[in-house]
Amino acid sequence: MKRYFSLVRDGDVADIDIYGDITSWAWYEGDVSAATLSRQLEELADVSQINVHINSYGGEVAEGLAIYNALRRHSAKIVTTCDGMACSIASVIFMAG
Repeated sequence: MKRYFSLVRDGDVADIDIYGDITSWAWYEGDVSAATLSRQLEELADVSQINVHINSYGGEVAEGLAIYNALRRHSAKIVTTCDGMACSIASVIFMAG
């Protein structure tokens, strides 16, 4: 089953799925917040590549910019894929790749 937001690590590669709304507080399973994603990225300090799969209508601009900056700041190669839509602020997150 594909979750709205998930992070899976396989060796030195991590896969992130962002399939929901970008929000400041994750009220629902599909919501993605910058705080949650940033904490998880800290645990991936030694990965060489992060694949980000996006299917999102977007959401809060400030949260999306924080997610974009967290991905760009990471030392791993960021590869983004649009699996459906990357609307509004999700399009900015897509540009982190």
